[in-house]
Amino acid sequence: MAQILFLMGLYGFGVFFGLLFKKQLPSAFLGVTGYLWGALIWVAGGVLLNVLTIPYSPVSITILFFLLGIGIAFLHIRQKTWQLSRSEL
Repeated sequence: MAQILFLMGLYGFGVFFGLLFKKQLPSAFLGVTGYLWGALIWVAGGVLLNVLTIPYSPVSITILFFLLGIGIAFLHIRQKTWQLSRSEL
């Protein structure tokens, strides 16, 4: 069960990140590649932790993803990506 929740979390985080680019990319593309965006962020987060010599543990990666989620939410609010146009409805 944990493996499925992990994959769903990667997909959700990837779609959440990909929606920042919804004006440049079609939404179908973002939906299909959500897992790839999430996996890319996961690998980049692991590399960042190794570069900063922070131990790679579930706690540290959870804190990193929590902070990234707050940052992405701030960018969503600032860019107003939650306001849909008539063509997107």
